[in-house]
Amino acid sequence: MVPSKNRPGGDGLGAGLKRDELTPGTFVTVSESKRIADRSLVDAIWVVVAVNEAGRRSPAGARSATAAPPPLPLVTAGGAGKHTWDSYVGPTGLHANEVPPDSPVTVACKNMSPSGSVYVLLPEYGNRWMLDTDTTDPLNPRLAWC
Repeated sequence: MVPSKNRPGGDGLGAGLKRDELTPGTFVTVSESKRIADRSLVDAIWVVVAVNEAGRRSPAGARSATAAPPPLPLVTAGGAGKHTWDSYVGPTGLHANEVPPDSPVTVACKNMSPSGSVYVLLPEYGNRWMLDTDTTDPLNPRLAWC
C-alpha cells in the first residue's frame, strides 16, 4: 500500500500529524471528509487515547484504548452540602449532604440519567454519583463520559 500524502507519517506534505506527533494525550481535530456525509466529528476537539501501528507493540506503560480516563480534580459549589446517590438512574440511594461545600473532589467521569440530568462519579465517596451542577466547573471539556 502506498502511503497517503495526508496520512500521519506519510511521505507527502499533507496537513496531518507526523507519526511521532500522534501520541496518546495529544489533542486533535478531524478534517471534513468528502466521502462521508456525517460531519458531526468535525465540531469537536478530540484527544488521542491510543495509536494503532499496524501490529507493532505498544510502548511499555501505554494505556489501552478502553482504559478509563484519568480522574479530574474539581471543587464543589458553595452553599450547602452536596447530595450523592448510589445510582444516577432514578436517582436512587440518597446520601444527603455527604460532600461538603467548597471542597475538592476527584471526578472519574460523567453520565446522563434517563431524565437528562448529568451526574459525576466520585471514587473518593464510594463511587457514588453527584449532580455535575454541584461542581464549580460542570462543563469542563476534560471531564470524560463514562
